Amino acid sequence: MPVYEYVGISLAGKVLGSVPADNITSAKQILSIKGIKITRIKKQAPVSEKIFWRVIGLLQISLEQKLSLVDSLQIASFQSNKKIVVVCEKLLAGLKEGNEFHTLLAAVFPDVDKSTLGVLRIGSQKNGLHNAIKILIAQKEARDHLKNETQKALAYPIFVTFFALLALIVVFDTVLPEFQTMIDPSVSSPLQKFIFAGAGKGYQTFLIAFWSVIIGLILFAFGKRSHSIERSIYRFLEAMPLVKRSIRNITASQFMNAVSLALNLKCELSEAVRLASNSVKNPIHRGRLSQVTERLQQGVTFSTSLRETDIFADMDLATIEIAERSQGLEITMRILADESSKKKLQRVALITQIISPLAILLLGVIIFLVAFVIITHMMSLQNLIG
Repeated sequence: MPVYEYVGISLAGKVLGSVPADNITSAKQILSIKGIKITRIKKQAPVSEKIFWRVIGLLQISLEQKLSLVDSLQIASFQSNKKIVVVCEKLLAGLKEGNEFHTLLAAVFPDVDKSTLGVLRIGSQKNGLHNAIKILIAQKEARDHLKNETQKALAYPIFVTFFALLALIVVFDTVLPEFQTMIDPSVSSPLQKFIFAGAGKGYQTFLIAFWSVIIGLILFAFGKRSHSIERSIYRFLEAMPLVKRSIRNITASQFMNAVSLALNLKCELSEAVRLASNSVKNPIHRGRLSQVTERLQQGVTFSTSLRETDIFADMDLATIEIAERSQGLEITMRILADESSKKKLQRVALITQIISPLAILLLGVIIFLVAFVIITHMMSLQNLIG
């Protein structure tokens, strides 16, 4: 929901603040009911997610000292960062007007995940805001660690692959065409002709595949802004056997992580599932998981409901089924989410061990073939001259 900043006049005098509303007309109506005559009003520009986490981190420090939310925000507003100061002042003004904290956060930070805001809502309602913030920060640190480790692991293979592809383009675009003009077809062996013909077709295929990947990545990046395009992209990826399992593992990890977090805040299972469903990025899987809440309300067990989504691995479902019977679902979901993260790092490490040697091997084969053609042709010419 967007937020509108306003300057107005009330019985107490000049006032300024912000109000969440669906549109500017609704914002004016809300302020009119409060007895505020508006002199200026405009839609607030969204604040980056980075600022959100900095504000949340500052609140955690104060809340650990048993300070109230209002006092914590006032202390956070003493920061030198102007954006943080502005955000804290808006949140304080909103709280004084009777707005709920999670509603204000959703208005000020529209790009933050609904599941994150949902956790804060539950924490506020159950007087466990400090615990909710602590868990969220721990989760974010774990995600950032996984992201950093993945980036570090992929840096070298990407570097090697890039220069291998660059060398490939130089060889096929510069070296081979130049050498082909020097070759006399009458003295070329069948093997030489085959290598040149195959190399030309292989290079064309490579260019088509390369630009297809680039265009696909661009469409994926921009497609996230359009729900229909995003769903089409995910459907296409689901149809690819090699990618399908990886995508489902990512969804399963996101979901189990969120369920564990919500259960830690003493949520009911149905509420935890609803919250976790909103945390899933894949719109197709999000739709399937949203039906789990309905199935739970119909009396179907949690593990059976998850099995119907066709997202989770059989081993994970068997573990969840045992956890349901032993009342240890929260711990089990957290362990499964941690195991999923470890497996992801292991898969990345395996990929990095494979990509670099393959790129170097491919480059070596190409250079060998080019050198073979040149040397054999020179030997053929020497035999003719001799």
